[in-house]
Amino acid sequence: DQLTFTSGEAHVDWYDSSDFGKRGCCKTCHSHMFFKVKGSHLISVAPGIFDNFEGLETLGHIYRHSLLDVCHKLDEHPDIDEAFYAKKEV
Repeated sequence: DQLTFTSGEAHVDWYDSSDFGKRGCCKTCHSHMFFKVKGSHLISVAPGIFDNFEGLETLGHIYRHSLLDVCHKLDEHPDIDEAFYAKKEV
């Protein structure tokens, strides 16, 4: 749907992290909080930024293929990588 800041937007710093995306990080601790696909409305949000997780749904794991083998067996959600973003109509 749509990402709306209710507070704290001034504490987020955005930078280009790849040819197709940019990251939003905390200006104080540098934690990665967001990933935005350039030229689209698609944005990934780190669930740890919320006080309440109700209503959140996991759609997939970002770049799980580059993690340790044990991470590939966590659940049935798909991997989200360049190929995923390339085929999405967003």
